[in-house]
Amino acid sequence: MLKDTFFYICFRIKDKWNEMKKSGKHHYIFQKFTLWVVAVLWAIVALNVLAGGWKVVEEEVILSAFNTDVYSGLTADVSTVAKVENMGLTTQAKKIILENIAKKIGLENYNIEQTQDDRTETVSLTQESVNGNVNCKFVSEKAVEGVSGNQYIFMEIMLNNSINSVFAYEEIIESILSDMKLDGDITVNLRGDIDGNINMELRDALANQMIEKIGAKIVAENRTEDLYTIYAYDSQIKDYIKIGSDKVNLNISISYDEIKNVTSVYFSTPINNHDY
Repeated sequence: MLKDTFFYICFRIKDKWNEMKKSGKHHYIFQKFTLWVVAVLWAIVALNVLAGGWKVVEEEVILSAFNTDVYSGLTADVSTVAKVENMGLTTQAKKIILENIAKKIGLENYNIEQTQDDRTETVSLTQESVNGNVNCKFVSEKAVEGVSGNQYIFMEIMLNNSINSVFAYEEIIESILSDMKLDGDITVNLRGDIDGNINMELRDALANQMIEKIGAKIVAENRTEDLYTIYAYDSQIKDYIKIGSDKVNLNISISYDEIKNVTSVYFSTPINNHDY
């Protein structure tokens, strides 16, 4: 649309120029007309930024604040859970829905299986590869004493050794939710690993650097070795959740795995949904 508008304006400039040449007033009037055209083009660009540029700004803000140079390993994931109101879906219908989701994500070599227990029936679609894993589930709660349970779709895309493409997959999940008319919060987690158990001074340095670089406002924090987590809000990121009366759309969390002897640093939006 922007391209079509640009060519239309160019055509009008040429047409207007020919009119002004015939009138003999082309020098002064053309200067004013040129300023008008520039203003219109800037307005068009601004509208496009407001309409579709939020995600670009969000991606750049988050990726630039997460200093990848200090980590020995990098992973990222994007996930969502959405409630499905239609309780009359058959197992085959659920499989078809999951296969359509897989097609939109770009999966080909996936597996589908059905499991159930006393409380739930789950249809799962999974695909594993060197570059990452995808896990999609259709979970249906069984009726208890005549009361119908709820039904949910869960989608998670995990990326290994790369974090830059996670926001492209976030947009795919947003599109899937929109097409299915489902409402679900989407969480993006960036994770970097550091060998050993880093001290509190280095933890604070990493966290403070991310907060300062992004320019976020700290809403709540707990900085201890047992629980290191910071909740913050940044207006450059469009979406947020409410914790009490406070807006939150960034979460920094740091934890140490004694078995692997690795410290993991998470940079999440809006909050980290992993155990850490």
